[in-house]
Amino acid sequence: MWIKEKYLEWFKKLEEDMKRQLAESARYKAYRRFLKNHGTGRITFDDS
Repeated sequence: MWIKEKYLEWFKKLEEDMKRQLAESARYKAYRRFLKNHGTGRITFDDS
């Protein structure tokens, strides 16, 4: 069984490590730029 205090401490550390790792990742930076410029799918009402 998990002790809640220890779990929360462990999970917080895990999240910080993931954020740091993603911030340094060139692929993740490129993906963020792609989403910023092109975004996810756009809804268009072009019936041509």
